[in-house]
Amino acid sequence: MGVSRKPNSRDVEIGRELARTRKAVGRSQAAMAAALGISTQQYGKYERGENRISTSRHEEALKFLRVAEGTSQPGLAEERAGYQAPDALRLELENAALALQQALERFLVTVRRAVSPRSPRN
Repeated sequence: MGVSRKPNSRDVEIGRELARTRKAVGRSQAAMAAALGISTQQYGKYERGENRISTSRHEEALKFLRVAEGTSQPGLAEERAGYQAPDALRLELENAALALQQALERFLVTVRRAVSPRSPRN
């Protein structure tokens, strides 16, 4: 029995990562499809995880997006490949981290107020 040709959860995750990266660098699905020599509909199926994307086509997509050149999968070997996040993605991550930090600080203030000893009322 051979390997299933049906998409699995990893295929869905690869598609989602392609979509996130494509959007972060401001590319359209049509531009991606043209760069890969496929239809826009086919590229959309890759992003939605409806069809499996071959390793070679995936590498072409990453190269087109200028994300992790020299790696075969997103998220692997970034240090070895000299991965550099696109500016739009880096800014988005910095803003998300700042918002998270601010929310955590507000939460801690609320918790400290709730557990601090209260002075007796006279």
